[in-house]
Amino acid sequence: MAVGAQDLHLSNFQPAGMLTNPALTGSMPASYQLSFQYRSQWTAIPDQPYTTLGFGGEMKLKSLGLGAFLTKNHAGPASLNATNVMFSGAYHRQMGKRSFLSLGAAGGILQKSIIPNAFTYENQYVEGEGFDPLLDSGEPFIQNRYTVTDFSVGLSAKTVLSPSGNVGLLMGGSLAHLNVPNESFYGEVAELPMKTTLHAQLSFKTDELFFVEPHLLFMQQGQHREVLAGANFRMVVEPDFKVRFGLSHRFGDALIGQVELELAGKSFWFSYDGTTSSLRNANAGKGAWETGIYLRFGEEKNGEAADTDGDGILDPDDDCPKVPGLPELNGCPKEYDLKNLPDTDGDGVPDTLDQCPLEPGLQCFYGCNDKDRDGTWDNLDACPSIFGPPENNGCPLKTKDSDLDGIPDSEDFCPFLKGLPEFHGCPDSDGDGISDIDDECPYMKGDRRHKGCPKGEEAQKEALPEVTVYFDHDQALIKPQYRVLLMEFARSLPADGNFRILIAGHTDY
Repeated sequence: MAVGAQDLHLSNFQPAGMLTNPALTGSMPASYQLSFQYRSQWTAIPDQPYTTLGFGGEMKLKSLGLGAFLTKNHAGPASLNATNVMFSGAYHRQMGKRSFLSLGAAGGILQKSIIPNAFTYENQYVEGEGFDPLLDSGEPFIQNRYTVTDFSVGLSAKTVLSPSGNVGLLMGGSLAHLNVPNESFYGEVAELPMKTTLHAQLSFKTDELFFVEPHLLFMQQGQHREVLAGANFRMVVEPDFKVRFGLSHRFGDALIGQVELELAGKSFWFSYDGTTSSLRNANAGKGAWETGIYLRFGEEKNGEAADTDGDGILDPDDDCPKVPGLPELNGCPKEYDLKNLPDTDGDGVPDTLDQCPLEPGLQCFYGCNDKDRDGTWDNLDACPSIFGPPENNGCPLKTKDSDLDGIPDSEDFCPFLKGLPEFHGCPDSDGDGISDIDDECPYMKGDRRHKGCPKGEEAQKEALPEVTVYFDHDQALIKPQYRVLLMEFARSLPADGNFRILIAGHTDY
């Protein structure tokens, strides 16, 4: 007895890239991805629908993609299980400015198991009485579980077809069960047929925020064939928020509706198969449903270029990689009508939208600049002329930082006082938005018109005298001659108590 339970069967195959083709391992626009998928079909069968469960993880290391996935199929009261654990890898090579070729392979184990006593057999049938499970089945089972090795290979290509960048193509193919493993619970030779998969997807950018993505999937395994065709429609609501919905047809079987929500690299999707074949009577009109999530982490690394804003223009060619735009504007959006809006620095970004309203900048950085192209805007970059990671405030990791504020001494205007990147390493003690070194009243909130000092009556109050005292060496005791100064200072304070005193201390460390 050989149990040829169906291979991995998913209607929404795009999120499961490396499950469809190992060459797609690590092709996501992020450094890491975790995915989960679940499918339930034949729910009309009481308590025992056919389910598919899948987990996957993949990462990108420059031009290499590495991944692993586990899938588990379960069917019927006999607990017919098929578990597949695979490790995959892919090499991605850029063949031109906008073309990539990928080669991948996967290897692992495939395990199948059943509960023989859960079946009924011809030898157990007693005429007039029905099936007697206590009778011998007459079936020569030699095992109820077997494990075989499993291998697959794949090839894929991705390119931009139009000079404007509005049309892209992803296509590829794979061969699964390349070693044609033997599978049988009886012990006889029963080969698992090799499976051929071909897939293709076009991407048409109709305007700045809308994409149409027709796709085709072909699978052949032994005498069984599956062809699925359809289209997805993707809309960019915000740079970090995208919505995708689609409709596909599995020929001779089902009509499939899909919806997906993606927010900042986290995606949730759901699809439903409406049966269109004669099987509709067998499943009582209850089609299959499928759901899944994937989480993406980390910035795009060397290898296949990303399209962060989803405008169809790859980041290396996009002058505004975080804002959807037009090919004729190198990926930047259409200019706004700014005639009636104030623009202090004259950079084309109105003050209401400009994150750096006093310094000319670029629209893609909301009016700011990023001279070193490290992803940290200059107004937040402690080292605006030196490439460095965002987690180190845009500075290189190996630099001297005496005050441990994340800003190297070479770029720190206050190297021995812990400060903020936007103030070049200096503090803003009163929190009025003016660096202490530019603030004539560093401990009293004020505004720039008064050089950081408060206005009104409070600014006109008489200043108290400044008193400096010294401690004994390596002790917390004030030297005797300075105690007299403190007593005189105390006697000079207003009797009504309407005053403020700032006490500041320094050490010789």
